[in-house]
Amino acid sequence: MSYDLVFAPSTVGHAVEPDEDGARTPPPAQVWRRLVDRAIQLLGPVHAILTETYGELDHEPTGIQLILTASSARITVPYGASGDDANTVLRQLYALGAIVEEETGLTGYDPQVGRPLREAAQNASGGQASFDLVGDMLRRSAETQRRAAQRRAEKERGR
Repeated sequence: MSYDLVFAPSTVGHAVEPDEDGARTPPPAQVWRRLVDRAIQLLGPVHAILTETYGELDHEPTGIQLILTASSARITVPYGASGDDANTVLRQLYALGAIVEEETGLTGYDPQVGRPLREAAQNASGGQASFDLVGDMLRRSAETQRRAAQRRAEKERGR
């Protein structure tokens, strides 16, 4: 499960779906270089590659990943952080999203809160609530699985 930001060209302030050809075309090399340089300034060391069809940037400490084509982008980060840590990751995610918008001209959207990126970034409480909710669900699920495994082990010992 991940928190996602999506980017596409816009027309009169509304994001539209990227065209098929653009989805298979990498971003211009100079745009990619600027974006990677700015991402390093924001996040620190990243792993970045530019292929024949897309650019990919990964930041291992946070799990933030960017996939960029000539006509679209997606930034994801796995859920797991909570509280202040989630707020820090969310702020980095939004800041990287702003860089993508500035360097590519694409328009960002945060589907978790149902708002354009710029609006979502101004009030991160909706994103924070999403991190907290999913984090709680993941912790409860892990606890339920741990208890079920413990019961199975106890049954096996009793046989």
